[in-house]
This record gives sequence, structure tokens and C-alpha cells, in this order.
Amino acid sequence: MTGHSDGIYDAAFSPDGRMPATRGRDAWVEIRAVASQRRIAAFRGHTGKTSAEASSSPTGTIAWQSLAS
Repeated sequence: MTGHSDGIYDAAFSPDGRMPATRGRDAWVEIRAVASQRRIAAFRGHTGKTSAEASSSPTGTIAWQSLAS
């Protein structure tokens, strides 16, 4: 998958395994559809790197946290 400009730290998958949220070194978090590789959402605004994501089943909630720069 392309999208992050500076590599990917890790990913958290939706409960059904079809949508990973990737956390990049570029301070973006992206959610994509695995089958189409289409970006569903992108979150920017962190002033520094983000910490690991966590996916909650069955709600599918994905959370991450900004690290102080």
C-alpha cells in the first residue's frame, strides 16, 4: 500500500480484517480497504509521532495517541 511518506510503524485491523489503520512515521494515520487498497480515511494533525493503535472488537473503534514532541 502506498500513502505514507516516511514508512509505517504498525497497523491495527478492523474486527473483520478488511480495513487496517496504519500508523506512519509521517504522523498520519490512514484507514484503507484491503481488497481495493482504497484509502477510506486519513487523519493528520498530530504535532509529533503517534503511539500504537488499538482496535476494539466488536465496535471496531480504533484509537491512537500523539506523543509529545
